[in-house]
Amino acid sequence: MTCGLCPLWSDGHEQKEDIPWAVENGVTNGIGDELFGPNNSCTRAQIVTFLFRAYQGK
Repeated sequence: MTCGLCPLWSDGHEQKEDIPWAVENGVTNGIGDELFGPNNSCTRAQIVTFLFRAYQGK
């Protein structure tokens, strides 16, 4: 799977398969305008939100 969510990503990007999965499964929407900050820090609130969304319905 290639990541078409951000034009700046190269094929060697570390999260190229993880981020599309997270978007498809409603875990994240990015940081706006279909952009993602895979090297940005996450707040505790963001991490809790990711976990909540990932495990909803399980």
